Amino acid sequence: MAMPTVMPTVTATAADDRDGPERPSHRCPGAPGPGEPLPRLPSIAGPALVAMTLGCQGTQCSIQRHPRYPLPNMFEASSLDALGGPAWLVRRRAEAWQRFAVAPLPDEKDQDWRYSPIGKLDLGAFEIATGGPAPAPAQSSQPAQSSQPAHPARAGDALGSGEVGEDAVSAARSLASRIGPLAALVIADPAGLVLAEIYEPGSLTGLEVVSCLGAKEPPGSLGMSGELGVSGVFAEMHDAFAPDVVSVMVPRGAEVSDPILVVHLSGPAAGARGTGPAGEALEVERHLASFPTLLVSLGEGSSASVVEAFVPYGGDVPYGGDVPYGGDVPYGGDTEPSIPAGDQIASSANGHGQPRSLAVALTELDVERGSSLDYTCMQVLGQDAWFLATQASRVAEGASLRSFTASLGSAYARISAVSALTGDSASAKLLAGYLGVRDQVQDFRTLQDHHGPRTSSELLFDGAVAGRARSIYDGTIRIRNGAHGANAFQTNHNLVLSEGAHADSVPNLQIEENDVRCSHASTVGPIDEEQLYYLESRGIEPTEASSLIVAGFFSELADRCPVAPVGRWLMEEVDERLAEGSHV
Repeated sequence: MAMPTVMPTVTATAADDRDGPERPSHRCPGAPGPGEPLPRLPSIAGPALVAMTLGCQGTQCSIQRHPRYPLPNMFEASSLDALGGPAWLVRRRAEAWQRFAVAPLPDEKDQDWRYSPIGKLDLGAFEIATGGPAPAPAQSSQPAQSSQPAHPARAGDALGSGEVGEDAVSAARSLASRIGPLAALVIADPAGLVLAEIYEPGSLTGLEVVSCLGAKEPPGSLGMSGELGVSGVFAEMHDAFAPDVVSVMVPRGAEVSDPILVVHLSGPAAGARGTGPAGEALEVERHLASFPTLLVSLGEGSSASVVEAFVPYGGDVPYGGDVPYGGDVPYGGDTEPSIPAGDQIASSANGHGQPRSLAVALTELDVERGSSLDYTCMQVLGQDAWFLATQASRVAEGASLRSFTASLGSAYARISAVSALTGDSASAKLLAGYLGVRDQVQDFRTLQDHHGPRTSSELLFDGAVAGRARSIYDGTIRIRNGAHGANAFQTNHNLVLSEGAHADSVPNLQIEENDVRCSHASTVGPIDEEQLYYLESRGIEPTEASSLIVAGFFSELADRCPVAPVGRWLMEEVDERLAEGSHV
């Protein structure tokens, strides 16, 4: 017998009694006053949705919201209906939405968000991309030099613009050509998987790339990040609104020698119609919140290399070329165009730290016993984007993970890396390189979580900040009871290249077991004056000398990248961005 759903009673509270959005000066007819309970509705939303929907229908009054539930209209429960998908995915979203609706939004006072600009984020400025028909799984196909897709799937049509989609596919293919021979190419737009093609990699059989929109059952390891302790409002938000899950599965005993490239497209997109100040018709960009999801599962005794790239939607892929790195791009004038009633469009909020696109990403890496995974992440979104990402990995007995992250884009990029070493002799090497220029914020939070005995982890994160940029590193090594013989090392180095730049580094240790080896170290400082003097005394110009020192700072890290072309790209991009003066 099914148990009835119990929904708590929620009371409305005046804005001056507690933190939250201000009440409108005019209280809407039928809306509860201070201390009055909000009525219940028979929906998955419960009182949170009531707090969203009660309000005046007039144009002069904003919607009445309860301070505890400041959910924007685009993120209410009704938005889930447009996402579609199989029953298990619909149910998963609904359950996550229930948790998201009552979870408090973070601010800079929260321990996990200290030093961050999270208080500037206005979720109401975005809309959610919706998906289309479910693409079928992609399996072995033609060789990489073929220009025809092995499996065409909604190339851009989810955003209503096939032309933009084709441009994005072309740009992703250009990126693929720079990396070299691939085992597979996967492209996903904000609404889900667009294209997946697997090339014939010799004797390998069984590699699968699947859109979960067409899967009757969820992949076995989906949701692993929750089991590893990943939680919070953005984790629930992601699970509630993720339109698709791209699943890469390597079968037991298989060896994938060439990289599998997964390209996620994110950013503002064209498509909505508006009216300019003089009444002229124009096309207005859509401010999209996207929720890219990648699940990588390696069967026992297998090996593979995966490159995941986050690139701007509808723009050039910044791989040795133009970078959409300038300031905010207005609509085409100082006056924001009006939008006809009924058009589903996010409001413009350029300036004041508000991004024009938001990507809340989740990557889950499940490395089974005796398998080996190389994972490389390239984050090169435009400076008008915010990027909130979680990388969660589970490494089983005798398995190994090498992870490399290069983060150069976004106005604010927060990457949380959680690596759980669950089996005897499991190992993980976590590497990252990042550069912040102008007003960028690069924010990294890490957890090396040792469960099993004789496990080992090494973390090396190196970054530089210039202009008025900031970097944040907060990392923890946790040695759990029973993880005897564990070895864990954590190092974070930061170069501060300008007086206005700033870096914070906070390493932590949590040790619950004896017979372990742990160390952590962090450095924050400018270019070494003695190194600079040494180069200048040999006739090298100061600017060139500084560039050589920065290049040397990143070179050791880049040389350890599992995919050599990405390591070279990191060095080229750092040199180019600093040389062109973009750090000013």
